[in-house]
Amino acid sequence: MEGIEYGDIKKQFPRAKAGITSGVIVEEVRVGDTLVETYERRIRAYVYLPLPSAEDRSEGRNTLISQTLFPTLIDYMEEYLASPCFAPTNHPIYLINASWREITAATILENIASFAFIGIFYIDVFREQHRNYIDLSEVPRDLKLFLEQYDAQYRSCYRESEDRFENPYMRIDFAQRHFAVKKEGIVDRLIRQDGHYNFNGSGEKFYWMMIYPMTIAAHDQGFRVDISEYREFCEQYGKRFAAGSEKMRRCRVLLRYLEKYTGQRDDNAEQ
Repeated sequence: MEGIEYGDIKKQFPRAKAGITSGVIVEEVRVGDTLVETYERRIRAYVYLPLPSAEDRSEGRNTLISQTLFPTLIDYMEEYLASPCFAPTNHPIYLINASWREITAATILENIASFAFIGIFYIDVFREQHRNYIDLSEVPRDLKLFLEQYDAQYRSCYRESEDRFENPYMRIDFAQRHFAVKKEGIVDRLIRQDGHYNFNGSGEKFYWMMIYPMTIAAHDQGFRVDISEYREFCEQYGKRFAAGSEKMRRCRVLLRYLEKYTGQRDDNAEQ
């Protein structure tokens, strides 16, 4: 049987990280003898669907993708940190855009294009009607070419004389093949609440979406990757958040995942 079912994902698959924008692709396999038909359900992929209502909000137009993927993608990373696999999850990930409206916001287009670096599959249901449809197979895998094509601020952030690119999230020296994650982009999104730090709105999700794919791309393309500023942020601000802050916990999870992926894991670091 093929179809769409709305149900309690966690009840059927307790280890699934279900959220309001996520689901699973399940395969039903017949098991047992021919006298009694029984079926076993197995997860084959994870699915994310952006909420169409977010498109009408100014913040949503900038954070549509980051709010869809996170925080559940971070929770999957945590689940499989100890595994020998470097993928964030144990199954493929699909993001399905089922909105008839065309995506025009440069940030969202950049976010979608960056899926090419992290292995997320993208399906645009109404792609034939969308002039700005992105085919991930055509996205430049070269970091510089990618930024030239998809970063709307590229010209103001690139210094041709030094062959360097810098914005609040990253610093890239193309000549020296050096990539560094910056903490400025996340520190600027902090606010004070009841004597503790917290993130303004979904600021941390937006930051994760900016640094995660690009760090993976830089490492895979042979750049020397420096994530020390992000590590400093987690160490300096971690205890300034309220005890039990899920947002800060997930910041640390992403740090550990990037350390694992780039070979910079510190097994003695604070968990």
